[in-house]
Amino acid sequence: MTQSVGCFQHPRPVLELSESNAVQLHEGPCLVLFVDAEEEGELEPAKELIQPIAEKIMAKYKAKDEETPLLFFVAGEDDMSDSLRDYTNLPEAAPLLTILDMSARAKYVKDVEEITPAVVEQFVSDFLAEKLKPEPI
Repeated sequence: MTQSVGCFQHPRPVLELSESNAVQLHEGPCLVLFVDAEEEGELEPAKELIQPIAEKIMAKYKAKDEETPLLFFVAGEDDMSDSLRDYTNLPEAAPLLTILDMSARAKYVKDVEEITPAVVEQFVSDFLAEKLKPEPI
């Protein structure tokens, strides 16, 4: 079974973190929203929260014929998320909004009580404008 990564015409704006797509975390900066979700479908509200921002970013860069500078993931409570938190030394808090840049060994963590679309949008804008201070992974 061969799978081409990055060659899809219409990639989904927000992915659920899984063993099959975790490799993409190493392809560049990724926004990961960790949520307290164990059941199937519990990730939907988190996806709906960041989807409009992801679509806006993707459309903006597609219009310029450039690669999207950020991939978007939601992660629930599972072994994959636990491993990622351990590897990147992230707190157990949920929800937790992060941008992880594995290749640069850097992480950005947004420490807020409530994650809203406005919070996500500002976090992404600040990251793209290089206003955020990275922490080492």
